[in-house]
Amino acid sequence: MRRLHLTVTAFIAVLFVAATATASGPPVVNSTTHSFNEPFGGVGLNCATGNLALSNGFFTGVTHTVVQADGSLHVVANTHGTDSLDDLPTDGVIDATTTFVFNGNDIFFANTSEVHHFTGTGTLTVTATGAVLHFRVIIQMVIDRDGNPKVDLLHFVCE
Repeated sequence: MRRLHLTVTAFIAVLFVAATATASGPPVVNSTTHSFNEPFGGVGLNCATGNLALSNGFFTGVTHTVVQADGSLHVVANTHGTDSLDDLPTDGVIDATTTFVFNGNDIFFANTSEVHHFTGTGTLTVTATGAVLHFRVIIQMVIDRDGNPKVDLLHFVCE
Protein backbone atom coordinates (compact mmCIF):
# COMPACT_ATOMS: atom_id res chain seq x y z
CA MET A 1 0.00 0.00 0.00
CA ARG A 2 2.83 2.40 0.89
CA ARG A 3 4.53 1.74 -2.46
CA LEU A 4 1.29 2.45 -4.28
CA HIS A 5 0.91 5.71 -2.36
CA LEU A 6 4.47 6.77 -3.28
CA THR A 7 3.93 5.85 -6.93
CA VAL A 8 0.66 7.77 -7.14
CA THR A 9 2.18 10.78 -5.36
CA ALA A 10 5.19 10.80 -7.68
CA PHE A 11 2.94 10.46 -10.75
CA ILE A 12 0.78 13.39 -9.64
CA ALA A 13 3.90 15.48 -8.97
CA VAL A 14 5.23 14.74 -12.48
CA LEU A 15 1.91 15.72 -14.03
CA PHE A 16 1.85 18.91 -11.97
CA VAL A 17 5.41 19.79 -13.01
CA ALA A 18 4.57 19.20 -16.66
CA ALA A 19 1.46 21.38 -16.42
CA THR A 20 3.30 24.12 -14.51
CA ALA A 21 6.24 24.11 -16.91
CA THR A 22 3.90 24.41 -19.89
CA ALA A 23 1.84 27.19 -18.29
CA SER A 24 4.75 29.29 -17.04
CA GLY A 25 6.67 29.55 -20.31
CA PRO A 26 10.40 29.19 -20.84
CA PRO A 27 12.75 29.01 -17.86
CA VAL A 28 14.15 32.22 -16.37
CA VAL A 29 17.29 30.34 -15.31
CA ASN A 30 18.58 27.15 -16.90
CA SER A 31 22.11 26.49 -15.66
CA THR A 32 24.50 23.61 -15.26
CA THR A 33 27.34 23.67 -12.75
CA HIS A 34 30.25 21.24 -12.89
CA SER A 35 32.13 20.63 -9.63
CA PHE A 36 35.54 18.98 -9.42
CA ASN A 37 37.09 17.88 -6.11
CA GLU A 38 34.97 20.31 -4.10
CA PRO A 39 35.60 20.05 -0.36
CA PHE A 40 32.74 19.41 2.05
CA GLY A 41 32.41 18.72 5.74
CA GLY A 42 29.91 18.24 8.49
CA VAL A 43 28.59 15.58 10.82
CA GLY A 44 27.38 12.26 9.45
CA LEU A 45 26.84 8.68 10.50
CA ASN A 46 29.63 6.14 10.66
CA CYS A 47 27.53 3.08 9.92
CA ALA A 48 30.34 0.74 11.03
CA THR A 49 30.17 2.03 14.60
CA GLY A 50 26.71 3.59 14.67
CA ASN A 51 28.29 6.80 15.96
CA LEU A 52 28.02 10.30 14.60
CA ALA A 53 31.31 11.36 13.05
CA LEU A 54 33.03 14.43 11.71
CA SER A 55 33.00 13.99 7.94
CA ASN A 56 35.51 15.66 5.63
CA GLY A 57 35.78 14.86 1.96
CA PHE A 58 35.65 15.85 -1.68
CA PHE A 59 33.00 15.43 -4.35
CA THR A 60 32.82 15.76 -8.12
CA GLY A 61 29.59 16.10 -10.07
CA VAL A 62 27.02 18.06 -12.02
CA THR A 63 24.15 20.22 -10.75
CA HIS A 64 21.41 21.35 -13.12
CA THR A 65 19.10 24.17 -11.99
CA VAL A 66 15.93 25.38 -13.71
CA VAL A 67 13.90 28.32 -12.41
CA GLN A 68 10.54 28.98 -14.05
CA ALA A 69 8.91 32.41 -14.43
CA ASP A 70 6.30 31.48 -11.80
CA GLY A 71 9.06 30.97 -9.20
CA SER A 72 9.16 27.19 -9.23
CA LEU A 73 12.61 25.62 -8.95
CA HIS A 74 13.97 22.24 -10.05
CA VAL A 75 17.47 21.13 -8.99
CA VAL A 76 19.10 17.85 -10.02
CA ALA A 77 22.51 16.90 -8.63
CA ASN A 78 24.63 13.85 -9.50
CA THR A 79 27.86 13.48 -7.55
CA HIS A 80 30.51 11.01 -6.49
CA GLY A 81 33.34 11.35 -4.03
CA THR A 82 35.23 10.25 -0.94
CA ASP A 83 35.31 11.24 2.69
CA SER A 84 36.92 10.39 6.01
CA LEU A 85 35.07 9.89 9.29
CA ASP A 86 36.38 10.68 12.78
CA ASP A 87 33.87 9.47 15.40
CA LEU A 88 32.60 12.07 17.87
CA PRO A 89 34.07 13.18 20.14
CA THR A 90 36.88 13.57 17.63
CA ASP A 91 40.36 12.38 18.50
CA GLY A 92 42.13 13.18 15.23
CA VAL A 93 42.20 9.51 14.22
CA ILE A 94 40.26 8.58 11.07
CA ASP A 95 37.89 5.73 11.99
CA ALA A 96 36.63 5.02 8.46
CA THR A 97 36.77 6.21 4.86
CA THR A 98 34.01 6.10 2.27
CA THR A 99 33.49 6.30 -1.46
CA PHE A 100 30.01 7.23 -2.64
CA VAL A 101 27.64 8.11 -5.45
CA PHE A 102 24.81 10.49 -4.52
CA ASN A 103 21.89 11.67 -6.67
CA GLY A 104 19.34 14.27 -5.66
CA ASN A 105 16.23 15.67 -7.31
CA ASP A 106 14.44 18.59 -5.66
CA ILE A 107 11.35 20.42 -6.89
CA PHE A 108 10.06 23.57 -5.20
CA PHE A 109 6.69 24.58 -6.62
CA ALA A 110 5.53 28.20 -6.84
CA ASN A 111 2.67 27.32 -4.46
CA THR A 112 5.34 26.46 -1.81
CA SER A 113 4.87 22.67 -1.94
CA GLU A 114 8.01 20.56 -2.44
CA VAL A 115 9.14 17.14 -3.65
CA HIS A 116 12.57 15.74 -2.70
CA HIS A 117 14.24 12.50 -3.74
CA PHE A 118 17.75 11.42 -2.78
CA THR A 119 19.63 8.17 -3.37
CA GLY A 120 23.12 7.21 -2.35
CA THR A 121 25.31 4.14 -2.50
CA GLY A 122 28.86 3.51 -1.46
CA THR A 123 31.44 1.60 0.47
CA LEU A 124 32.89 2.27 3.90
CA THR A 125 36.28 0.92 4.95
CA VAL A 126 37.00 0.60 8.68
CA THR A 127 40.49 1.97 9.28
CA ALA A 128 41.39 -0.32 12.22
CA THR A 129 40.43 -3.63 10.59
CA GLY A 130 40.20 -3.01 6.84
CA ALA A 131 36.63 -4.39 6.89
CA VAL A 132 34.51 -3.13 3.98
CA LEU A 133 30.81 -2.37 4.38
CA HIS A 134 28.34 -1.31 1.71
CA PHE A 135 25.66 1.30 2.31
CA ARG A 136 22.50 2.46 0.54
CA VAL A 137 20.29 5.37 1.43
CA ILE A 138 16.97 6.53 -0.03
CA ILE A 139 15.16 9.66 1.10
CA GLN A 140 11.81 10.68 -0.32
CA MET A 141 9.76 13.59 0.92
CA VAL A 142 6.65 15.38 -0.32
CA ILE A 143 5.70 18.57 1.53
CA ASP A 144 2.36 20.31 1.03
CA ARG A 145 1.92 24.07 0.68
CA ASP A 146 1.47 24.41 4.46
CA GLY A 147 4.85 22.79 5.16
CA ASN A 148 3.39 19.46 6.29
CA PRO A 149 5.14 16.28 5.11
CA LYS A 150 2.76 14.02 3.17
CA VAL A 151 5.44 11.45 2.35
CA ASP A 152 8.51 11.18 4.59
CA LEU A 153 10.69 8.14 3.92
CA LEU A 154 14.23 7.42 5.05
CA HIS A 155 15.70 4.03 4.24
CA PHE A 156 19.33 3.45 5.29
CA VAL A 157 21.10 0.09 5.04
CA CYS A 158 24.70 -0.61 6.00
CA GLU A 159 25.98 -4.18 5.63
